[in-house]
Amino acid sequence: MLALLLTLCSVSGALLGGWTDRDPDDPEILRVAKEALSQMTICPVSLQVLSARSQVVEGIKYDINLTYAPDFNKVHELVVVSQPWKEDPYEVLSYT
Repeated sequence: MLALLLTLCSVSGALLGGWTDRDPDDPEILRVAKEALSQMTICPVSLQVLSARSQVVEGIKYDINLTYAPDFNKVHELVVVSQPWKEDPYEVLSYT
């Protein structure tokens, strides 16, 4: 019984702070992407999220792969931290 408990604790501990895959169609992911892009004065008419994942940090860190018009052939990676309690809740860490 003790071995099972220790195994469960070590497995759950490894998951804390790890990345979690997210649904690219999740409205929360779309909102975060649009808000972060608008901070950089990028206002795409058409935005498509290809993949996304999140990580619990001091807030939530998002890693979003996306494309938008007019050049849907180019894939961008957007990394954002969301901290809703701050005056500026989104901090763009990188955009490529």
